Amino acid sequence: MKKYIPIFVLTFLVYVFVGGTFTLFDVVVGIIIGSLVSGIVTPFIVSDEKKALDLKRLFYLLIYTIYYLSVAEFKSHAQVIRTIIIGKPDLKPAIVKVNYKSNSQYTVVSEANSITNTPGTVVIDLNEEKKVFYVHWLYADKLEEEYCYKNILEPFENRLRKVFD
Repeated sequence: MKKYIPIFVLTFLVYVFVGGTFTLFDVVVGIIIGSLVSGIVTPFIVSDEKKALDLKRLFYLLIYTIYYLSVAEFKSHAQVIRTIIIGKPDLKPAIVKVNYKSNSQYTVVSEANSITNTPGTVVIDLNEEKKVFYVHWLYADKLEEEYCYKNILEPFENRLRKVFD
């Protein structure tokens, strides 16, 4: 029963915040929607209720979210905007191989999403057997695997592994 709580709370909070109001009606409807979504979705996505209820992991998720939205996205957008405005693009597009160390599917998917949602990089393929992302990178100064890992994946992976692994 405990494993349903995180999905319920998340759904309820999203409903209330997106709705923009906090009336008794919103709370009742939020509870109903949260219960339905939690009942349907939880069996498919929560495999370990201890991980789902671990406050330390939730804290690391909050830290990752703040880092991603305020640092990683800002730096990447600034680089792309600078390239557009200056008109002298320092583009060196290439498809690079980026090894990952994560074992959890949640971590791998979150890493791929983080890379893809950051301007200048897109994950175009994934080899789970070799634990490799193939990434199209607009600013590939060097093609060495360690350099690509440090510049593309490392800031995400270190934080996400604390959440999901």
